[in-house]
Parts: sequence; C-alpha cells; structure tokens
Amino acid sequence: QVALQILAQATIAQVEMDTVIFNAAMSACEKGVALRPALQILREMEVQCVKRDTVSYNAAISACEKSWDAGQALELLCEMTAGGVERDSWTYNAVISACQKGEQWELALQLLDDMVKDSVERDSTSYSAAVSVCARVGQSRVAFELLSAMARLRLQGECLA
Repeated sequence: QVALQILAQATIAQVEMDTVIFNAAMSACEKGVALRPALQILREMEVQCVKRDTVSYNAAISACEKSWDAGQALELLCEMTAGGVERDSWTYNAVISACQKGEQWELALQLLDDMVKDSVERDSTSYSAAVSVCARVGQSRVAFELLSAMARLRLQGECLA
C-alpha cells in the first residue's frame, strides 16, 4: 500500500513517471507479497502509456508466485507473449514455481518445453521446481526423468524434500 501511496503522491507532484519508478514500486509490492497492488501498478503503467518491460512483468509474476496464484502468473506470461515483451529464465522460473505451489505439474512441464521454444535457457531452478511439483503429486517417474535430464546437463538442483 505504501508503494501505491508514493506513486499517487508522485503523480500529484507532477513527477514524470517512467518504467524505472513503476518497476521499483512493483518490486516493493512483490517483496511484501502484495499481489493486488503489484497488478494495479502494472495496469496503471498501461493507462499512463509507460512502457512495461521484462522487469515490470517479472516483478508482477513473482508477486503471483509468492501469492500462490499460478493462473494469474500464466495470464501475465501470455500477456508478455502477446505484447512482444521478452521472457527470460526469471520469468519462466517464477511461473513454474507458482505451478509448483499450485501442484500443476503438467503446466510446469509445458513451461519447460516453452522455454526451449522461446530460446530461454532452462537452469537448475527451472528443473528443481518441476521435479518438486511432480514428486509432490505422485509423478515419481516424471520427476526421475527430470532429475536424469538435470544430470545429463550437469545442473545441480536444490535439495528436494
């Protein structure tokens, strides 16, 4: 809420609002696990014709992930794609982590495939989240296949419970 108040005061004071200012406010929301304010800021950027970039969307998607809202995270990923905004490993990892929390293992696997299609490098975080969700929902064969792929790629994952 403080981030929204600061943005409102900056607007009243006629401070020129740019992508960096909005991204900083969204980052504060994300760190405070405040999904609604982060989404409000992202929408306000559109209203004020301020360019929304990868950092903008990543902050909002990360807020979704921390709020366990895989649906909203995926919606933002689709919005990025439609708007021609570059997706990076941070983007995909946050959406996959949201899927992990929502136990959406099939979607997590689809996102791993999408990373290849988008020429985004899959890293240990990508695989670890997918392995974790597969293990959690009883897809042990799929989890093992992902662990094998990690070993072939020489990726070291986080310890999985």
